[in-house]
Amino acid sequence: MALLAEYDQTSWRPGTLRIYESIGSIGAKYCYLNKVKPKEFYNLISEFNGNGSYIDSDNTFDNPDFDFAKLAKLFEEPISIVSKLSLNLINDLPKLYKQTRYSLWGNNMFSYCPTCMAAGYHSELHQIHWVDKCFIHGDNLVNVTNKEKSIKGFRNDIKLLKPIFDTWFLNSAIWESAKTSRWSLIDNELINTQAKKFCSALIYTEKKLQNDSILFGKNNESNLLLQVKAKNSLNRVFKTVHQNKAMSFEKPLKYPCSAEIADLLVKIGPKGIGHFMHSRQITCIESEMPIWKTILNDLPKSLLKKHSKCLKLYKNSFESIEKTRIRWCYGHEYVHPPYDMSRFDRVPCPRIVTLNLLQMLLNVEDSLIPESITYYGKCNSKEINYSFYDIGSLDNLIEAGIVTKWIGYIEIGTHQILKQYTPGFMFESEVEPDFRYINIPICQGILTEIIDQLLLVHLQTWICALYEVEMNSNVIDSQINLKNHFRAKIHELSPSIILKKTNDGVELLIGTMTSKRLPKWCNSIRDEKGHYDTVKKRSNELEVTFDELLAYRMRMNDLFQLRANLIRSFVRKRS
Repeated sequence: MALLAEYDQTSWRPGTLRIYESIGSIGAKYCYLNKVKPKEFYNLISEFNGNGSYIDSDNTFDNPDFDFAKLAKLFEEPISIVSKLSLNLINDLPKLYKQTRYSLWGNNMFSYCPTCMAAGYHSELHQIHWVDKCFIHGDNLVNVTNKEKSIKGFRNDIKLLKPIFDTWFLNSAIWESAKTSRWSLIDNELINTQAKKFCSALIYTEKKLQNDSILFGKNNESNLLLQVKAKNSLNRVFKTVHQNKAMSFEKPLKYPCSAEIADLLVKIGPKGIGHFMHSRQITCIESEMPIWKTILNDLPKSLLKKHSKCLKLYKNSFESIEKTRIRWCYGHEYVHPPYDMSRFDRVPCPRIVTLNLLQMLLNVEDSLIPESITYYGKCNSKEINYSFYDIGSLDNLIEAGIVTKWIGYIEIGTHQILKQYTPGFMFESEVEPDFRYINIPICQGILTEIIDQLLLVHLQTWICALYEVEMNSNVIDSQINLKNHFRAKIHELSPSIILKKTNDGVELLIGTMTSKRLPKWCNSIRDEKGHYDTVKKRSNELEVTFDELLAYRMRMNDLFQLRANLIRSFVRKRS
């Protein structure tokens, strides 16, 4: 490894270092001034790295053993500036991490603010994966694919050196004074003022966090924003740069109860809340009919309107397929129907795509819970049981009257609203419904009110996700897996909720990425003839595809039978 003495004649322009400047930005300037390749800069930084282990970070300067004093001496920069190259001030926030999985990891892209780059500056704060605007100017960040390889012994931020160098010194139009003898640079005081606002939101939130609330939601970035808002730390700079800035915060919903009940509710935890949301969906009876249940019951009927002809074509197509399969597979027990359901899910029209995806949401009795609800329990073909160890003190909850046991049976298959249009069920005669045994804790009293509100908020997210998928023709016509895309959309729009104790009970703080107004489904078809022609064409293509797959299976079966006969014949001759 090189010695620092070799760098005594290092060229640097004192007074040009900026706080929170990225190592890629510093390295690009160093390589330009010294007319050296990146490898020389890597060797230089290695001298300051020491042997310390990094905390969980993408940033080289976050090494606790990094020698900032020697770097300040070499570059002739004030230690007050050099020491602020590290993000350790906001990196090690254990309480925030525990609740929101907070991190400053980069997004594997080269993300920059055009205004900052034009002023010779790039910051590590621009690289944070949940930041999409500049903390200084509020400009949208530009994301460029970074194909540079990792450098052994360095963090990922070192890969920024080459793209920043190319941007500045191979394209002088970006930073006009880049190749001049005097650089025009952004003011350090401006950076410090804006960065301080950004960092203070996180630091103050960390300080105020206590064990008086639970936070749940599948989108960690949304959870972070809601938690900052809940602790009154959300300032203009932090909200502006956060990628989920469109999140709307509803007025807190208050639920009066005793301090003992409030303690029990908070101790249920996120997993316990998931249990009770699931059990409420399974056991909610028709006589109760909370708002979420009414909306969910009416949704399939609303979606089926004006699409009876599409469904008829869809059914005719599958009936033809089923008849072909039954006729040709008779006597060939080794030939199974080659159903590629991902191929069927997207035909013959977008509304049927929506109906197929809706079935996934309704399938609570088989525990196929959407991504927005966590279900941790035992489920098989005959029964559902929960693991009670993660629902807080279950006995205490039952004794307090907010939880009870529910033992009984539920009907299986009620979610299959398209069962009569599904392969394998076309010619099935009416049979008695199957049932599953249930032995689970369910909510009652104040907990029921809270769970019903949570289900309503989640249902709004599901419906908006369904609507966005149906309206996106590029997604439906593409070859991507629609169910995975739908799950990703639910995750993206997932609400964040905090249940916290108050002086007179508990309250719900809800942050949503969707409107409270449910989308208006467009049931009318402008060009009916064109639409039905397309549906018919796609249905015919489906039949042809099936015939080709079936023919291939039959040929393979014949070869299999021929091979088996030859082996048996050979064995007989040998014996």
